[in-house]
Amino acid sequence: MESPVDGVFQVFVTPEETLLLFADGQPRHIYTDRPHPAPENLWPTDLGDSVGQWEGDTLVVDTIERKAGPFVRIPHFLSPDLSADAHFTERLRMVSADAIEDQMTIDDPARLEHPWVVTLRFRRVKNLDRLIPTDCTENDRFRVVKGKETIR
Repeated sequence: MESPVDGVFQVFVTPEETLLLFADGQPRHIYTDRPHPAPENLWPTDLGDSVGQWEGDTLVVDTIERKAGPFVRIPHFLSPDLSADAHFTERLRMVSADAIEDQMTIDDPARLEHPWVVTLRFRRVKNLDRLIPTDCTENDRFRVVKGKETIR
């Protein structure tokens, strides 16, 4: 959710999970039917382990076990370097028929003096009938023109 340059994703909601499928093909599973696995069954991944619960129309997401390193993993993008103990709490909600807001709080006492709060907004892209896997180094086919996603 933290990528400021490729926020193209689809959302699928089931009773067991909310799934975010990104344009690069990577899924983010937010399990809503169980807690985090026992510590011995966890290991760091790029997106961490996320569980959530619905509070009215807001999905509250708790993420742990994200790999240590830059918050935004984009070359040449200035980003804080987080520890393996960083803890993320997100509050995802629709703020209009065409917009989702993600208020993310990052706690990482090893790297941050106080919790860092980031608010991201994502706009609905209308008339996009598919996600095309991209490799930003050679196959970047998504472009936003006048607020609409285009495929070239």
